[in-house]
Amino acid sequence: MKGTPDTPVLIRADAGGRLGIGHVTRMVALAQGILDLGGRPVMVCAACPEALEQRIAGEGIAFHRLGHEPGSDGDLAATLGLAGSLGAVWVVADGYHFTEGYQQGVRNAGHRLMCVDDYGHCPVWQADAILNHNLYAPDRTFVTTVADAKILAGPRFALLRREFLRIPRR
Repeated sequence: MKGTPDTPVLIRADAGGRLGIGHVTRMVALAQGILDLGGRPVMVCAACPEALEQRIAGEGIAFHRLGHEPGSDGDLAATLGLAGSLGAVWVVADGYHFTEGYQQGVRNAGHRLMCVDDYGHCPVWQADAILNHNLYAPDRTFVTTVADAKILAGPRFALLRREFLRIPRR
């Protein structure tokens, strides 16, 4: 994700209830990496437990809460409004509710988009980059409408939070 350190990267994920917290905690790892490289991650959630929001803020990651149903047209409009006002070039989406239509909306607004995939929930991606860090990912075929899309497949692209990176090797 090329850009200047002053250009924020908008990270869109949700947590709580039946969603669990995995998408947001995985995006915390990405945000930490962006911070470590001198970048400006901005975490945006429509659903997120307060304790997790406090953890994100404690990491020095900017946080915005949307007042819309995750994945809805209102969510997309609010996300695009925030991305535009911040001057974000890249939007990262991690969640099963970020459908082809949502993805196309982000791209139509002029933003670059990276989607995080777990199991191929989207038959056709509308993304500039697709990240799937599962062991089986390098053997999968990813279908995308973006001609020069980057496919980041396999465990070498795993997103690990700082607390796991600090564990000594044995």
